[in-house]
Amino acid sequence: MRYAPEWSADGTRLAFSDKDGKLYVVTLADTKPVQIADDPRGLIRDYTWSPKGAYRALSMYDPSGARSLHIWSATDAQVHRMTDETFNEEAPSWDPEGEHLYYQSERQCAPQMSQVEWNFAGARMTGLFALTLKKDGKSPFPPPSDEVTLDEKKDEAKPEPGAPEKTPEAKDNAKAEPEKKERPFRIDFDGLASRVTPVPVNADNYRGVVATKGYLLDAKPDAKDKKTVSTKGLMVDRVPAQEWAEIFDEVWRRYRDFFYVANMHGYDWKAIGERYRALLPHVAHRSNLNYVLGEMVAELNVGHAYIEGGDYEIPPRPKVALPGARFELDEKAGRYRIARVLEGQNEEDPYRSPLTEVGVDAKAGDYVLEIDGVELKADDDPYRLLRHKTDPVTLTLNAKPTLEGARRTTYRPITSEESLLYLQFVRAARAKVAQLTKGRAGYIHIPDMGSAGSYESLKWFYPEAVKEGLVVDVRSNGGGNISQWVIERLSRKLLGTRFGRIDSLPSTYPDVVVRLPPRPADPVKTK
Repeated sequence: MRYAPEWSADGTRLAFSDKDGKLYVVTLADTKPVQIADDPRGLIRDYTWSPKGAYRALSMYDPSGARSLHIWSATDAQVHRMTDETFNEEAPSWDPEGEHLYYQSERQCAPQMSQVEWNFAGARMTGLFALTLKKDGKSPFPPPSDEVTLDEKKDEAKPEPGAPEKTPEAKDNAKAEPEKKERPFRIDFDGLASRVTPVPVNADNYRGVVATKGYLLDAKPDAKDKKTVSTKGLMVDRVPAQEWAEIFDEVWRRYRDFFYVANMHGYDWKAIGERYRALLPHVAHRSNLNYVLGEMVAELNVGHAYIEGGDYEIPPRPKVALPGARFELDEKAGRYRIARVLEGQNEEDPYRSPLTEVGVDAKAGDYVLEIDGVELKADDDPYRLLRHKTDPVTLTLNAKPTLEGARRTTYRPITSEESLLYLQFVRAARAKVAQLTKGRAGYIHIPDMGSAGSYESLKWFYPEAVKEGLVVDVRSNGGGNISQWVIERLSRKLLGTRFGRIDSLPSTYPDVVVRLPPRPADPVKTK
């Protein structure tokens, strides 16, 4: 698996990287790939040729976890380190004139203070910098000068009064300028790391910085969009069975080349592939293929190995204007009524329950006689009348199953009641913990280790951490990667207690920590 081949400017060399973090250069003279670098931790993807093609700038990981800049020289076939291991430096970009090498570095550690605890977060940390490649080179951003200069060329163009007119030969000689000699491209590696100049822009979340002639971050505001080519009426013949066979082989190769250990957990991956490849003639739909792939991957006995997606050609599901409630049929009355209203938490939009919002007059037990003016009878389905609706819905309700004395109320629908059902589950579990511990223990449920999990764990950690114990419930957790955040907060130790003259409640140091009671010491066993 090789990536991003790039030609040198003089067309004599080609560079590419591979999946194992190695970087190669091929010289056309001998067409032999030569490994020039090997990243010990990840891939090398930001390599770039110098303007003349004799040098290659790149970044690689250090043991510290930061990336550092390096330059490979074709002259001595060596990789020269440009920056130390202290900060993250990457994404080099050569000045087209060959005077500077620009790069980005995450070193602007201006913390943003948290509002929920005495802590900080870092953002917009990336600054832009330039290395001056030659010892006698100039700064790319010299200090501005307030000296006034005369336009000597304009003065020279004006003839003195009474001076003889220049002959055509003299004019031609004046036009002829001495030929500029191209300066040889060179890099003075000695002291290069100290010849650094910050680009005079504020730190931000920069990505993809490119140096062009006269510009850095050139957005080309006057450029015209390229003409697009219409694909209307474009047709292609497909043979799904051939596509499925290619997909199967690609999945098998990906696991062979990228599985986290090369020994494939000790299994014969080639034999496994041949056994499941024999099932391909029986695959008649993409869902069949996904099943075969899932069974093959399952042979490795590893988690976080998912098979999903594909061209199922399934139409989108219609949206339904859900009220956050449950309907039941009163067979004797021949009418539907609201059996239960799902309790919400309307302060937060994800947990908004439509029928509990201010101004909505609906409650459990009410008969639903009409939906948007259409009568709802026993032989119909209320969800049929709510299908394909996105605007506010009007219900005709009554405490009895007749239109006489009925009232109308309007609600803003939701398209999923999953969050309300989740909230119901969490509230029941929290109440149970409070009952069993007589209110001494708190409760947090973490639905996943992603955005929803971080939202819920942060929201509930602070009000629940003041108790003597904490039940952390991870049942039905959807997975993710925030477990380190959660464990860091849960593992804080109480170091001290704070008292103040007018404080009736003591506080803790650190500010937010689970106040676990001290455990009794284990008895000393003696023979």
